[in-house]
Amino acid sequence: MRRLGFIALLLGAWLAGVLPAAAQYSRLCNIGVRCPSSRPTLSLNFLAGSLDPRITFTRASGATSALYTDTAGASFTTYGSGVARLGTFSSCSGFLPEAAATNYLLNSNSPATQTTGTLAIGSYAFFGNGPGSLAIAAGTAVGTGFGTITTLTGNFLVIDITTAGTVTVTVSGTVDWFDLQGQNFPTSHIVTTSTTATRAEDQALLLTSSFPFVQGQGTLVAKGTGGPVPSGVFAVIAEFDDGDGNNLINEGAASASFFRIFVNGGQTQGASGSSWATGSQGAVGISYSAAGSTLVFNGVVQATVGAGAVPLTITELDIGNSMRGSPFSPWGLCVKSIEYWPRVLSASQLQAQTQ
Repeated sequence: MRRLGFIALLLGAWLAGVLPAAAQYSRLCNIGVRCPSSRPTLSLNFLAGSLDPRITFTRASGATSALYTDTAGASFTTYGSGVARLGTFSSCSGFLPEAAATNYLLNSNSPATQTTGTLAIGSYAFFGNGPGSLAIAAGTAVGTGFGTITTLTGNFLVIDITTAGTVTVTVSGTVDWFDLQGQNFPTSHIVTTSTTATRAEDQALLLTSSFPFVQGQGTLVAKGTGGPVPSGVFAVIAEFDDGDGNNLINEGAASASFFRIFVNGGQTQGASGSSWATGSQGAVGISYSAAGSTLVFNGVVQATVGAGAVPLTITELDIGNSMRGSPFSPWGLCVKSIEYWPRVLSASQLQAQTQ
């Protein structure tokens, strides 16, 4: 036994000298040497208060921590351009990645009754914070969804503009901030002054060369708080891709948890019968290989997909976002953790990791 152990150490040392980390791991696992059965080779914890230094984060604008679920009068933090939002917020804890959005109301931190500029045809989310109330009515625009929000915390209106034009917003009582954003769900508050303002998209990625990674097989588990999922959009909590979105494996939520595998633009999808409600805690995991894939959500097997091609050119992990773009979107609420194993976990192991 001592001789076998000595041989294993020599072999490990030789591989370390001639192979990169991922290849070392794959070779050693294949011959049964120091291949742990349960520990991931990547474990990201976004509750720690800072990003792993291997992660590259960008956002080409400032942002805030203020959410429509905040209690009336709650303080919020303003973040500079390129500073990730990590912490405990009213709706979630962890890393907060969001899509780009624009606030069409002026002087948003000193709300006053006003008429907007011309709004294009489309959907708009109307919300705010404070003990007062907000009302929105058609000006020259034609649309639906107009009305009053008497209790601001946790409530919003979706305005659908069918003919471009203006709308009028009326402020009653004390309102600390307000937004009219150009999509059909509320994101974090966007500060404006004398002009409208846009918050840029959050993007966080980690190169697979920075941790032991094996092409063609693996298990990816992500935990977080369910974000807003507009109709026809798939919110991505974690994605492996090749840097251009043509070959990818991702997971997240549509009307239910899901995963998608794209190889050269083709698609294999595993759907789920369980919904991931906005604001609810959840964990989604996928084990994948050319032999088949399994999707588990909150400890329950949701879907299995038979044998098929999987990407072999993965170069990065995107966190709370997708390289492919439409119909994929950033997650929208907090990502708590992401873990990766460079092998296929069994269905029971995947269930245990997502409970």
